[in-house]
Amino acid sequence: MKKTQSSFISNQRGMVSVIVTMILIIVMTLVVLGMSQNSNREQRQALDRQLSDQAFYNAESGINDWAEYLYNERDNTAIPPVKDTCETTGYPGAPNPEIDGPNGVNSYSCVLYDKAPLSLEYDTVTISDSIVTPIEPYGLPGGSTMQSLEFTWRAKDGSTNVSGCNLSATSPIPTALPGGCDVGGLRIDLVNPSGFNRDAMIQNNFPAYLLPSNGGGILNYRSGPVNEQGEIGRANCSGGVCRIVIGGLSLRNGERLYLHIKGLYKTTNLTIKSCRVPAANCGAGNQVVRFNSSQIEIDSTGKSNDILRRVKVRLPVQSQFENAGSFSLKTTQSICKLIRVEQNEATLDNRCQ
Repeated sequence: MKKTQSSFISNQRGMVSVIVTMILIIVMTLVVLGMSQNSNREQRQALDRQLSDQAFYNAESGINDWAEYLYNERDNTAIPPVKDTCETTGYPGAPNPEIDGPNGVNSYSCVLYDKAPLSLEYDTVTISDSIVTPIEPYGLPGGSTMQSLEFTWRAKDGSTNVSGCNLSATSPIPTALPGGCDVGGLRIDLVNPSGFNRDAMIQNNFPAYLLPSNGGGILNYRSGPVNEQGEIGRANCSGGVCRIVIGGLSLRNGERLYLHIKGLYKTTNLTIKSCRVPAANCGAGNQVVRFNSSQIEIDSTGKSNDILRRVKVRLPVQSQFENAGSFSLKTTQSICKLIRVEQNEATLDNRCQ
């Protein structure tokens, strides 16, 4: 009897060992499967990131190809001013969207553009570099004119405090922003290109300082000579956004001014719209005027395998305007320039040493 009981206990111990072993095997199998799935997931994520980057580069290729195409075909009246479908029928010599051959792995699947946008967008207007662009209406109904320009800007760094923006149109322009005013301003010139001699440039230039303030937000354009330092416009600033409208332009289709822009105090984001109504009414939906020969908006969708990336940019129509120099004078005060026209050689030598 004792022998039989001892044998039964020994058999039970063997069964426990088998069960423990099976549990360990199951746990190890689950761990291995989990690690394998995690590895596959990370591998897929790495591949998706790589394909996403490649799709982004393909979208950029679409922008570059179509920007060059539109620039080369800028005088071709058969090319529509707006492309709002992915089809390329009717665009002679359009770029080939297949980047690496006919397999379609890398391509830009759709490119849209607008050569006459409803606004001009500048992501970065700095205090050190200036921007020059033509202001010319496009597609105006017969008899109507572009009468006003609306400037809307905000601080590039996201600052929104405008409680202290109360700069005056009559006091001297300050060298720095007052406390509680975190939004910069703009220094602009509107130049009529009807004559490019010295006298014509003086007569046809409209310089202005657009200051962050709590004013009415309206400034009237004058084609004749203005005061020595330029006009001062008080923008209406609220919620971190400043807005001012310059009225009295009266530009018809085919007529243009040149706009020279530079930041004041801070780097800003700038949007410009134009209207065929007086300054006070600028902003009405059906009264907004399209810009001609200023910017092209290109919207490109890149593809890499099954990954898509979409990129939208604004490009200047004539890039040489971007390289124009800054304003010759950057002060609002009087300037005294001393020129020495006679000096002996010894003094020059000593000075150079």
